[in-house]
Amino acid sequence: MTATAIRLCTTRLATSPGSRSRDVRLRPELAAAAGYLGLDRAELRDRLEDGATLAALARERDRPLSALIETMVGIARARLDAAATAGVLTAAARDDILRDLRERIHDTSWRPIPF
Repeated sequence: MTATAIRLCTTRLATSPGSRSRDVRLRPELAAAAGYLGLDRAELRDRLEDGATLAALARERDRPLSALIETMVGIARARLDAAATAGVLTAAARDDILRDLRERIHDTSWRPIPF
């Protein structure tokens, strides 16, 4: 896989370190999670910084965790589909990355996300 493909495909759940300013910058996947959970970005970041997990927030909001995971994976899928269409990676590589990402998001959803 080329460096460009790796850069396009790499997705981290953790956001960059910083203070709790109201100028909240979340990774696109976490921004999508905030929308799915009915939270604004600042509220999601505050809850995660306080040690809440995505799984706990989904349960608290009576939302299926599996749908939350698919919402987050969907953000990466759009970028990966574009990379596959552009010939930067194969469809098989895209599928492998999405499978791995889904597993990592699932595993991460049960523990606090470090900021």
